[in-house]
Order: sequence, then C-alpha cells, then structure tokens
Amino acid sequence: MSEEAKIAYIQERLREVRSNERYGTILGLIGALMTGIGFALSSVLGQSMWIVGVLGILLIICGAIYGAYYAIQRMKLMKQLKTMSITIPKCPKCGKELPKGDFTFCPFCGVSLERK
Repeated sequence: MSEEAKIAYIQERLREVRSNERYGTILGLIGALMTGIGFALSSVLGQSMWIVGVLGILLIICGAIYGAYYAIQRMKLMKQLKTMSITIPKCPKCGKELPKGDFTFCPFCGVSLERK
C-alpha cells in the first residue's frame, strides 16, 4: 500500500471515529434529559418515574464510555497520521516544491538537481 493510500485510509477511519464519538455525546445528552425528566416527574406522577431517571443515568454512563473509547481511538489515529509524512521534494536553492517527474534542473530557478 502506498504512503498516500495509507494516509487516505487513516483519514477515512478518522471520519468514522469522529462520527462514533458524536454518537456517544448524543447518548449522554439523551440520558441527561431522561434523568432530569424522570426525577422531576417522580414527585408529581409517582414513584415509578424514578426508573426513567435511573435509566437516564445508565445512558449517561454508556455515552461517556462510548465517547471516551472513540476519543482515544481518534487520538491514536491523529498521532499515526502525524508520524506519516509525505516528503515533497523541494529545490535546494529556491525552496519551491518540485513537480512530479525526473528533473535534472529546477523548473523555477534552473539550479542543477543532480547529486554529486
């Protein structure tokens, strides 16, 4: 697999991981809403509503674990992406990026690119 293909694969995995990380946040927010509603309504509608509050707490915990797992995966992928670098050849004199191909002279400043 070429270096460019590896980078493209890691970038695709990063998109998936970020999406899953968002799902964990959404799950936690739904749990917080359920917790608030469940415990608030338990005093009005009766004791059975506290179950909704407890289920909300469980959703918060699950969302936090899910989100944390994917946050760790995202950090690992970002670190891996940083270590992989495509080196683009540059002219030793003018410093401009050289286009792909075999050049004996820089197309911008004309300096010889052959190694001695």
